[in-house]
Order: sequence, then structure tokens, then C-alpha cells
Amino acid sequence: MHRTAALLVATIVATTTLAACGGDSEYCAAVKKDESTLNTFGKKRTDAAFAKYRRTTRTLATLAPEGAKKDWTALTTALNGVVDAQKAVGLKLEDISASSVAKLPVEQSESLSDAYTAFNKAVARHGKRVEANVKSECGVELQ
Repeated sequence: MHRTAALLVATIVATTTLAACGGDSEYCAAVKKDESTLNTFGKKRTDAAFAKYRRTTRTLATLAPEGAKKDWTALTTALNGVVDAQKAVGLKLEDISASSVAKLPVEQSESLSDAYTAFNKAVARHGKRVEANVKSECGVELQ
């Protein structure tokens, strides 16, 4: 009886382990699903693109392994800052130009500038770590 139980437990453990190796983690599946969005991250400066970037980074921050959560969260926070600053000044991302910003009150143009500066710093700092994590964890090399 003990031998049968031990054999059954060993079979279940082996089957579970092999099944786990067969597919992507939920995190990696999400990375692969949103790979095209991740490859254009920050390049398309439109309200729609930034909304999509924010949804993607928020989802990945939730699913990321513990070592990458902080970086995904930082990118989401930086995106939130840009989107919030844009809304506060009443301009769409696609309508930003030197002349449209020059028409803003100083406080608003500074707020917008601060949000973009924070975004660029976050991308420079956390983007590299995210790229390395995605490559090592999921085998996806972002461009």
C-alpha cells in the first residue's frame, strides 16, 4: 500500500513538473502578446498609444516576477505622470509642439516638462532592466 501511494505521488509530481515546462508563464504569454506595443514604447506620442503603453505596463507589473515588478511599476508611474500632465494642460500628446507649449502658463509648461523628464529617466533606467528581464525570463528580445 505504501509503495503504491509513493508511486502515485511520484507520478503526480513528475507530471506536474513536466506540464509546467510545456508552456509560457502568464507573464511571458502577456509579453509575447504585447511585444509589438513594447517595441514601440514611447516612440508613438499619441494619447491612444500612451493609453495602450500604460495598460500594457500595468498588466506586466502585475504579472512580473518579483525582481521585475519594481521596474514595470516605475514605467507605469512615469506613463501616468505624462498622461495626467497632458490632461491637466488640456493638450493631446499628438498636439504637443514648441508653439503649443509656449502658449501655456509657466506652471503648466513646467509641469509638462517635469512629467516628460521623469518619463525619459524612467525609460532609461527601468527600460533596460525590463528588456533584460524579458529576454532572460521569456526569451523575447525587445528592439
